[in-house]
Amino acid sequence: MSSMPRLIASAIALSVALAVAGCAQPYLHDGFGDALRMNIANQMAPPVAAASKPAPPTSGERVELAQKRYTTGTTIAPSTAGAAAAVKSDGGKSPSMPGTP
Repeated sequence: MSSMPRLIASAIALSVALAVAGCAQPYLHDGFGDALRMNIANQMAPPVAAASKPAPPTSGERVELAQKRYTTGTTIAPSTAGAAAAVKSDGGKSPSMPGTP
């Protein structure tokens, strides 16, 4: 047998082998695609999430007074007794805070 028919036969055998291998389906894990589906589900807005919560209790008179003060520009300034007033005179250093000099 000459080398040309042998080369053609080898090329045909290789082509058939590659074609058959391309038809085989790889095994996919049972959880394949779960991450994608979870990411898509997390991007969806929950249906009627705010409607299930009741409105917080409030006093209509206080809200009206606050709205009037806001619209007229006469709001009450916040008191100074807040978080800034709670800082100690030693710069906030405390013996209960480890790692502070």
